[in-house]
Amino acid sequence: MNKKSDSVSGASGQGKNQKANLKPIPSTIRGKKRYVLFELHSDSRLRANDVNDALWAVLLKLFGEKGVAGQKLWLVVWDEKTGKGIARCSNNKVEELKEGILFLKEVKGVKVVPRTISTSGSMLKLKGKANEKSQ
Repeated sequence: MNKKSDSVSGASGQGKNQKANLKPIPSTIRGKKRYVLFELHSDSRLRANDVNDALWAVLLKLFGEKGVAGQKLWLVVWDEKTGKGIARCSNNKVEELKEGILFLKEVKGVKVVPRTISTSGSMLKLKGKANEKSQ
């Protein structure tokens, strides 16, 4: 009978060990990221959720689900006051993201004029450029 109780406790112990052995995916497998600083000129303030939804809709229309999945798109920062934002994507899909931003014509019924300002591998560098006066 002792063998049964040992094997049961041993099985539950293995479950805990398996969970502890899970490690995060290394950065070499995750891939490199690029950040794109862009600006949307409009008559009214735009909310981050609305900009994110509009950007996703345009990119889905242009590249389809498979193309957008490969971009690993994420709207990292959006400033409602200045109309500037930073989007993250994979390093080999930067041009596709820029194209998608330029095809953005309206956000939640508000007409916008898009402009890409800069691209970088570091978000800190782009935050500095976002704070500068636009020329």
